[in-house]
Amino acid sequence: MARYDIYDGIISSGITLLLYDNMIIDSGGVANNTTVNSGGFMDIASGGVANSTTVNSWGYMYISSGGVANSTTVNDMGVMVISSGGTANSTTVNDWGQIGIYSGGVANNTTVNSDGAMYIFSGGTANNTTVNKGAMYISSGGTATNVIWTPCVGHVNAADGAYVTYASKYSGVYFGSGDQLLSHTQSMSRKVVSGSMY
Repeated sequence: MARYDIYDGIISSGITLLLYDNMIIDSGGVANNTTVNSGGFMDIASGGVANSTTVNSWGYMYISSGGVANSTTVNDMGVMVISSGGTANSTTVNDWGQIGIYSGGVANNTTVNSDGAMYIFSGGTANNTTVNKGAMYISSGGTATNVIWTPCVGHVNAADGAYVTYASKYSGVYFGSGDQLLSHTQSMSRKVVSGSMY
């Protein structure tokens, strides 16, 4: 078990957090190229910055009150939580990774890929999110702006009272087959549509 305190102008680079390892970044500390593995924990608080972090299976990243995470990748069963005053910029969520945005937390420019998930709770905000083969869930009181998604592959679930805007207008009837999309404005012949219809 190791503990890393990154503050007052300290800059770390290339640290890997293992089971029970903790990294606390605040008050002018910067952590670059950190890997958070199973059981590892990274806490980014007021004035702390984490750049180019990878959160792997069962690793955990927590961002709050003035903490900032830039260019983060969250992989298989890794977790990122953004709480009041925390900000995450340019995050990629893959393979069952999860990102949760709570009241006062903000995520900008997030990409949700295969089976990854983003949860926006009341008071949380996500700007410029692309939902590929993954899912976004927006609770009542949550905000998601400029969402891009693939209707037959990605999933966007907005509860009553959520505020959501889309980069493009999605309407009409869609046919999905083998992760391919055919909208109501297109035509096809001599094709077989199997699987699901939307």
